[in-house]
Amino acid sequence: MFKFNGKKYEYFDHPGNQTRVNERRVELPLAFEFVEKHKNLFEVGNVTRHYHREYQHDVLDLYEKVPWADVINEDILTWIPSKKYEAVLSISTIEHTNDPVLAVNRILSFCPSVLITFPMGY
Repeated sequence: MFKFNGKKYEYFDHPGNQTRVNERRVELPLAFEFVEKHKNLFEVGNVTRHYHREYQHDVLDLYEKVPWADVINEDILTWIPSKKYEAVLSISTIEHTNDPVLAVNRILSFCPSVLITFPMGY
């Protein structure tokens, strides 16, 4: 168990992606709570639906194509949303863009509620 902002969370252990030994162990409980709180959100990077395929929010991921989910294959650095969103979620993805600072600034311009994580040491 770990605490964040005064609240206790269970670590997330899953055989996929070795969550027991990486940052996903902490990021995912926070992300899942964020998804449950914000029904009209989009996610930059297809992360949460690898663990909860029932999630139906929009996902923007330049490279990932999966048969079990619709993913918008565009770059966050140039993408223009076609609708308004309540929130944006990005789990250890922004550091993979060509310009992480610009990516964060673009995300912040889209929505008032944002959860962005970066891996340790980035």
